[in-house]
Amino acid sequence: MNFDQNFIDSVRCSEMKIHCLSVRIWQKQINGLELNGHGTITQNKFGTLILEMVCTKTQYEQRESLEPSMKFPKDHLKPEEELFAEFIDISGRAWETQGFKLEISGFQLYENKVIYAPLLYISSEEIREESTDSPYLHFEFEQSIDIPFNKSNRTISTATGSESFGFNELNFEIENIEVRIVNEAEYRFVKASGDFVPKDFELCVRFFLNFSCGVLIQPYILFTNIRNVSQCIIRSFNNQILHKRSTNPIPSNIQIPEGRDNYSIDLLQRFLILQSENIKYFNCLNNQWERVWRGFNSSDDIAELVLSVAVEGILNDIYIPDFKLHRLDEDLVETIKKIKVKLKTLDIEPEHLSRLVSSISYWKNITAAKALDILISESVLGGNDKKLWNKIRNASAHPISKDTNHIEEQQKRDDLYSCIDIFHKLVLNVLAYSGPVTLFSLDYRNAVYWEHQQVLGISS
Repeated sequence: MNFDQNFIDSVRCSEMKIHCLSVRIWQKQINGLELNGHGTITQNKFGTLILEMVCTKTQYEQRESLEPSMKFPKDHLKPEEELFAEFIDISGRAWETQGFKLEISGFQLYENKVIYAPLLYISSEEIREESTDSPYLHFEFEQSIDIPFNKSNRTISTATGSESFGFNELNFEIENIEVRIVNEAEYRFVKASGDFVPKDFELCVRFFLNFSCGVLIQPYILFTNIRNVSQCIIRSFNNQILHKRSTNPIPSNIQIPEGRDNYSIDLLQRFLILQSENIKYFNCLNNQWERVWRGFNSSDDIAELVLSVAVEGILNDIYIPDFKLHRLDEDLVETIKKIKVKLKTLDIEPEHLSRLVSSISYWKNITAAKALDILISESVLGGNDKKLWNKIRNASAHPISKDTNHIEEQQKRDDLYSCIDIFHKLVLNVLAYSGPVTLFSLDYRNAVYWEHQQVLGISS
């Protein structure tokens, strides 16, 4: 699938324009909406894909009275109401998309009209005559990344013509996958080929770069090749968050001793292993991290709220279920059984007895606070981390509106950085990572060596 560099540059600069000879929008349900016409797909100044369609034919069985504004789909939770679209551009290339929404004037439903719709993505496939043995992936994004590169490249200045050399590429092979991550001046790209599923590998690399660098990667164009099928995907992105960052727990300026593996590559391998062995854990960490990133780029109050909930979410979804399975206190269980037997001999109301029995059963529950105690005792977290998390959690649950001075603001910020250290430690422990880690609660945000402590899947 060939796209010239000018086209890719236009996507990067939010100046892409695709003229379509044919546009068709439809719903996969009986008597659903169907629109036909022509139009143009462009990007607005923020990077969002916009469809401008001249609709010349409308098919829709009206099942209710016309409304001034008709929205499709009416219910996003009903799969049969989802919208699909296909476009044929002036070169004959076919594009498609789905999952978007439309708003049409009810008074112009069956008339010729111009429709505007934001699109999440557009994709185009091409069937090649020759087939490749190894899948291929290439995607580009604008966010600057900061990882320990291992290859130097030559750069020629367009202004002066002078040459310079600098380390801006990480080149390695991992899990039978050859990977290149390149930090160009205007954009960044990742290329990979080997034994992998492109969709899964892209998600894994994005999480790895997001977490390592404290950025939110937004690939705007992606190319894949699987056997004889080539695909190009162009996505909407938000260029207003391109330069926003949160904390990056994996340092890039640590000298790697000769003969030692690159710790950044090892971290990516940990992400790949977790994704293949426990996708539930992977999705939990990925989703919680993105929420924390967005919270960190908001006010401190919102950041504290999101952080305290994210820590509790990881405990509830990963650590506590594992502790319940592997750290059952048999002596406590036996004690609870004996107490329940004695309670049943008491002459009390059945309702009160039921509540007593439930209270006794609660003793064996592992709460978030108890899980933190376990993690502190096993040296995953520091001795003060539970107290700090409780402080931030309570402040978020019971906010107090008051004027704060500079010292109080600084203390609040220090607590926030300490709490994000807790979050990072929980993530790194699930990944079973050992290596350099930046702790933001330390003076000058020093990098220390993090030694993984095995706590998941271990009996007490």
